[in-house]
Amino acid sequence: MPLSLPFGLLLFSAVVLLFPEEILSEVFKLPLRRFDSLRSHLRRKGRLAVKAYHEAERVSRLYHSRDPGYLREMYQQIVYDYYDLEYIALISIGTPPQEFEVVMDTGSANLWVPDSTCNSTQQCFSYCQIPFYCDPNCDEYCCGNSSKVSTCDQKNKFTSSKSVSYVKKGKPFQILYGTGFVHGFLGMDTVRFGTSTGQNVLTIPKTFVGQATSMGKFFRNMPIDGICGLAFRTNIPGLNVSLPFGSLAADGVEPPLMNAIAQGKLEKPVFSVFLETEGVDAVNKKGGIFTWGGVDEENCGPILGWTPLTHQTYYEFEIQGVAYGSKLKSNKTQKAISDTGTSLIIGSRSIVKSLVKSIGGMRWDEEDGLFLLPCDRNFEPVTFTINGKDYQMPKEMLVINAGDPQRPNECIFAIVPYDSWGLGPAWILGDPFIRQYCK
Repeated sequence: MPLSLPFGLLLFSAVVLLFPEEILSEVFKLPLRRFDSLRSHLRRKGRLAVKAYHEAERVSRLYHSRDPGYLREMYQQIVYDYYDLEYIALISIGTPPQEFEVVMDTGSANLWVPDSTCNSTQQCFSYCQIPFYCDPNCDEYCCGNSSKVSTCDQKNKFTSSKSVSYVKKGKPFQILYGTGFVHGFLGMDTVRFGTSTGQNVLTIPKTFVGQATSMGKFFRNMPIDGICGLAFRTNIPGLNVSLPFGSLAADGVEPPLMNAIAQGKLEKPVFSVFLETEGVDAVNKKGGIFTWGGVDEENCGPILGWTPLTHQTYYEFEIQGVAYGSKLKSNKTQKAISDTGTSLIIGSRSIVKSLVKSIGGMRWDEEDGLFLLPCDRNFEPVTFTINGKDYQMPKEMLVINAGDPQRPNECIFAIVPYDSWGLGPAWILGDPFIRQYCK
């Protein structure tokens, strides 16, 4: 039966609702995993904030490019935490399945993985090979090493000739993220959210897959094979919904989750996100769960609130205010998105600076582009008002260990100032917010 507007977002104590409906009891899961520390590496290179800014630019670029009853199943997928910077899940593509580790990203709408032909290289310029010096604009692999670096090395690659369910499409695709580009061609195959040998895995036949033949150098340093976008495209087949905006998905293809809904794979068009925090020393450990088709009642508490989406390609809504105790109260209504692909909270520069001043005890690190503070610094919760309800972010969710062994008591303030200049949402509520409130 077709579903109708409104789209909305639910917030739980400790879930995104695509279309508000009653909830099913059966649950299927997809895990997330942790890897070696990227945070300390990026901070030493002065790139942690750059990564956050790139994430904001990715959202702004996509944002600006837009134009104005039968029992199914619920699935849960465990995700793994990459030192609280990336939550990575295992999916498989093809028949027999080929496995890939991807970021489950609510801020984009395409699934892509490296193709078996992905062997292009990044040119290392001469100024990147000066002895004892590495220009900040250079990839570390270029500095003093060989003249060319393959971004496809160490990645799992999709070999379409080994899949009997693969359908060649051949249409080229290109995605420009804030952190780099990806381009290649499109194919269609069976996609599974989970391990190829696992049970209760969400299986989605006839799903578009981007087969990357070239990737920007940023992806070389990331412990992922690709990205699985969970956002919308313009129109959703099988649903009585027409979106008044351009497609967020490159080439207008059906995103995997929307395809599952259109095929009737889920009992309800609902998914929830639970992210754990294991700390800076946790490596390759369970980091959370994506629940497809329902709510994670085991890890998420009662529903705290609901807010309608103001834009239906992103999970975009309105923030009515930001406050810090009695020292700061901003009642300015601004657009925000909830994004699992953004590792920090990114916000309006003027408000963030006022917030930092109100909290006190921080210093601005020009090289890293971050506010730093002692890890044992105590302060009151920061409050976000959404749809008339206050959501508090305690100190524990806003102070992140920098992972620097030379400064063990120095931490990162998890809110980064950024100006969208009207080309994107003023706020991106990334992983720290989702760790506090399931969505």
